[in-house]
Amino acid sequence: MRKFIIVTAALLAIVGCRNKTSILDLNPADGFLPELVEARGDGGVTLLQFSDLHGSSDNLGRIVAFYDAYDSYIDDAIHLGDVVAGYWHDENPMAAVKGARRILNTVGNHDCWKGYKLWSETNCPYDATQSEAYEKILEGPDPEHPMVSEWAVSQPSAVADPSSPCNRACYYYKDYPEACVRLAVLDCVHYSDAQAEWFAAVLDGALEKGLTVMAATHYPPVNGIHKFTDTAFSTTWAEIGPVEAPSEGQMERMPDDAYSKVDSFILSGGHFAAWLSGHEHFDVTGLVPGHEPQLVLVVDKGGDKDDYMREDRTKGTVNQDSFNLVTVNPAAGLLTVQRIGCTTDEENRTRDIFKYKINER
Repeated sequence: MRKFIIVTAALLAIVGCRNKTSILDLNPADGFLPELVEARGDGGVTLLQFSDLHGSSDNLGRIVAFYDAYDSYIDDAIHLGDVVAGYWHDENPMAAVKGARRILNTVGNHDCWKGYKLWSETNCPYDATQSEAYEKILEGPDPEHPMVSEWAVSQPSAVADPSSPCNRACYYYKDYPEACVRLAVLDCVHYSDAQAEWFAAVLDGALEKGLTVMAATHYPPVNGIHKFTDTAFSTTWAEIGPVEAPSEGQMERMPDDAYSKVDSFILSGGHFAAWLSGHEHFDVTGLVPGHEPQLVLVVDKGGDKDDYMREDRTKGTVNQDSFNLVTVNPAAGLLTVQRIGCTTDEENRTRDIFKYKINER
């Protein structure tokens, strides 16, 4: 059973900072930590969820600083894909920014785009192989000291077997035994029969152990998302609709097979908390059509502002940063999401906290 310290003036002084634009100064502990401690209770697990850095070493450094300051309350940080600026050849900032190697990472489409092929030339422009994606995202520039070795995750048993389809696979899972939670991380770009079989086995194992499951992947579901409109964790101006037929959009969605496997897990008595996703560069929270009650949390872009984004993301202000603290507490049957950084959407609605009952179906 975990014990947590009370937020005191001394703690605030420790995490206070000299630079008024630092992430710790802009997001003081008394604004989120009491709620986080309550959400965790005696048996919760908290993940720092962010996505789509697109090469922003500055924002990554700020996230590392936040993670370091509050690692007593945050079990892991996970990035949900598109860590590179634009192409597979670009630098992975996780390998370059001090303290970032321990952050769990997920394969995104840009992490697999070499830029040699365009949409108009092929139906598969994301041409980095599974092995090349592994090199970029899980291994890093030093094969003798791969980043994944610092994550304490369970990879497929044949990940080092050149003759296996699981060789250098970019999917893995991690258990949090004290919280009775299992996190399964999938590779949406190279989803295959081998990965589907592995995912089914991971869900079966969680069912046997009585673990509540979270899943993470870069893409949202091919069926779209039936978004919750009464929360600022869903943007007002965009929908994530279903893909009707194979097309460019089909290649940027997670296959329906993965959600069907979670259906089987739930129908067998398993508890499923949520899918964590990115890719869209804006927030959407809701359910997968045809697969309720599978919750999806698509997080805002963690990198710099671009044309997809309508909210204020001015550097040097609280809006520069945008990520979630996702806490799953199976004992309480509750998932809690807290926004750190940009807490106001394009309609001036406040993203403060979102709660969801995970054991009801």
